[in-house]
Amino acid sequence: MQARRLTTAWLAAGVLAASGALVLTTIVSPAPAHGDGPVDFSTPPSEPPPWRPGSFKAREASGGVKMYPEPDHGFVLSAAAETPVGAWHRVPDAHSGNSLGVPNFVLRTGVGRYDVWFPGLPPEGAVLVTATGAADGGAYCKAVRWTPSPPAFGGIDATVACFDVAGAAVNTTFVVSYSHPGADAATTGGYVRAGRPTEPSYRPSEADQHNSAGGSNTVVRTAPGSYVVHLPGLGGAGGGHAQVTAYGDTRDWCKVERWDRAGADLSVGVRCFSRAGAAADAPFSLIFVRDTNVLLAPAATASGYVLADQPETATYPPSNAYVLGGGAVVAERVGTGSYRLRLPVDLARAMVHVVAFGATNVRCKPVSWTGADGVRVGCHQVDGSLVDSAYLVAFAGLA
Repeated sequence: MQARRLTTAWLAAGVLAASGALVLTTIVSPAPAHGDGPVDFSTPPSEPPPWRPGSFKAREASGGVKMYPEPDHGFVLSAAAETPVGAWHRVPDAHSGNSLGVPNFVLRTGVGRYDVWFPGLPPEGAVLVTATGAADGGAYCKAVRWTPSPPAFGGIDATVACFDVAGAAVNTTFVVSYSHPGADAATTGGYVRAGRPTEPSYRPSEADQHNSAGGSNTVVRTAPGSYVVHLPGLGGAGGGHAQVTAYGDTRDWCKVERWDRAGADLSVGVRCFSRAGAAADAPFSLIFVRDTNVLLAPAATASGYVLADQPETATYPPSNAYVLGGGAVVAERVGTGSYRLRLPVDLARAMVHVVAFGATNVRCKPVSWTGADGVRVGCHQVDGSLVDSAYLVAFAGLA
């Protein structure tokens, strides 16, 4: 990471307060004006940036249960795939969201390699990454890592890597989101950061998982590249939605195979593949939600998800769909491997994630999204050719 400087008015001094076991802070300065372009982060700040409630982990006196007063989340649509190497760029407000109310930043460090900074967001969350656009065909992106920013700056640094169908690094557009739950958030869901791809069965650390029902999630490897994530208490009444992203410094990628209920519990199947499409053991980040969005943000706008599971049908209403505020959802097949999802929401300031659904080695991604045209989706074989496939779409925006 390049050095950063936070001396502008939008990161002025915060106000500290204490409440029982919780340490809370409040930001007191307004968000910056809309803008874009290179940003000078050459000199460290004289003091750390302020935080908002929810940025500090606290534990209840009894039981040691994680408690987050508010959810913290953010997303970036990196529309400028070829920004100069080594220069931080503020992401325009129309392509970015941060629950702290401050901008996010992107630094391209090389071909197909990007660092994304979410200022102020706390650790122990989950990341999703999706390549976007039609220009690079079957190009795909993944998370390499996400770690706390240097202490002087605060926040989360997420590294993204993008590849073409041959596995070569390529500059392309992408969406990256960061989700972190809050104890008082009325959202149903969970996630795992599954970082031990060859272990037969394990329970991710407390810092690497979340379950709104209070259960402890586990990961089981059933075969090379095949996993089942058990989320106790999240079986619910059906429906729900899953998204997954491979992570690590390889060219492997992952997709959602299925999810099943067993009473009150839920199991999500994940399949991971090499660049060439062979089954491959890989670490991954998985999020499952029900009647909310993958940001785990109860106040998000344009909130929802869809499972489009009839890839050869010309037009149909998907049976598993959730849209905040209701309204009709229509899935359309435009051509082989090309789809349009019409939604009753404005996607002008929303992010969209797409992942293929099923057991085959097919990848899907969002091509474009607008309020009038809905979400355009393209599904590709590993050689880049279009192919029909079921797919999952998740969308959310921050006002």
